[in-house]
Amino acid sequence: SESDTRHEIAEFARTGGRVVVLGAAGPDTRGIEIDNRGGAEMLGRQMAALGYRRAIALAAADGVHTSDERLAGFRRGFADRDGVVDRVYRGDFRQDSGAEMMSAALQDGVEAGTLVFALSDVVAIGAMSAIRAAGREIGHDIAVCGFDDVPSSSDVTPTLTTVHVPLSDVGHEAFRAVVDEDWTPGDLALDVVVRESTPPRPAAQESA
Repeated sequence: SESDTRHEIAEFARTGGRVVVLGAAGPDTRGIEIDNRGGAEMLGRQMAALGYRRAIALAAADGVHTSDERLAGFRRGFADRDGVVDRVYRGDFRQDSGAEMMSAALQDGVEAGTLVFALSDVVAIGAMSAIRAAGREIGHDIAVCGFDDVPSSSDVTPTLTTVHVPLSDVGHEAFRAVVDEDWTPGDLALDVVVRESTPPRPAAQESA
């Protein structure tokens, strides 16, 4: 249980151990935080600048922190140019879940020119498979973007627009957090990587 975990961490810390978590720090832990909200906001703003105005989101269950932060950030950035997230489908972080959520969205109807924002690249790749299975085109028909920039995101066809998370820097920060007595969190810069899965829409020229 959560209380048992907290007790074990406290006992470990009392014996000189140090626990580092990926996320917000808690009692007796150090945290390596990724700016999920800020990265997704940059992505939403960039997608709006490319001309997208309507989006569907594929997210995890309400209350899952990483998903909530990415969805909130994307909505905020996308709204900068009047972009609207019409629907949110809920699942988890698995590729199969991405395919299932996208299949449900397609059954409900997806207009050409719609953007799909997936909470992670793995979910986005699952969504892409469902789009193909439905006989739809990824890109000019249904655009797709993700988050994380996992290696396979540049190997799929079309290549996937995403937010690059510097995983090597995350690992370095985690190591420093373990061994450095005076460690303070460093900045982990996130970048939007625009690829073939989100070609510019006509609205981009209209609003330029």
